[in-house]
Amino acid sequence: MNENKPQPTAGSGAMAAMEARVDRIRQGIVAQQVRLNRGTRLTAIIGSALCVLMAVYFYIGYTQIASVLTPKKLVETAESVVVDSLPSARKALEEKINDQADDWAATTSENIQENIPKAREQLEDFIMTKVGDATDQLDLLTALKFQTFVQQNKRMLADGFVSLKTPEEAERFVADL
Repeated sequence: MNENKPQPTAGSGAMAAMEARVDRIRQGIVAQQVRLNRGTRLTAIIGSALCVLMAVYFYIGYTQIASVLTPKKLVETAESVVVDSLPSARKALEEKINDQADDWAATTSENIQENIPKAREQLEDFIMTKVGDATDQLDLLTALKFQTFVQQNKRMLADGFVSLKTPEEAERFVADL
C-alpha cells in the first residue's frame, strides 16, 4: 500500500511547504479572477445602464426639440422675438435719428444745392421737349382745322372776299365768320 506513496524525507518537508505556498498562490489567483470577473460584470452592467439612460435622454430631448423646430413654431418664436425687441429697436432708431438729424439735413441740403444747376438743366430740356412736341401738335392741328374750315366754307369765303369792297358788307362778313 505504501508503494505509491513517497517516503518522507528531509526534502519532502520543503516540498510540502512549497506545494502549500503554490496552493495559496493559486487560491489568491482564483480569488483575484473572481473579483476581476465581478468587477467586469459590474462595469458592463453600469455601462449598459448608462447607455440606455443616455439613449432615453437623447430620445426625449430630440422629441422635445423636434416639436419646437416645426416651421409654425419657428415662425411664432421669431415673431415673438421681433415683437419683444421692437420697442428697444425703435427707441435706438429714434435716438440715432435725433442724434444725426442735423448732419443728415446739412448733407441733404448740400447735395440738393450742388445738384440744382443740373436739375435745372434737365427741367429746361424736359420743358423745351414737351413745349416743342405740343407746338408741333398744335401747328398740325391748327393747319388741319384751317384746311377743313376753308373746305367747308369755301363758298362763303369766296363771297366774303368779294364783299370786302364795301365796308358794310365787310362788317357783315366778319360777323358771319
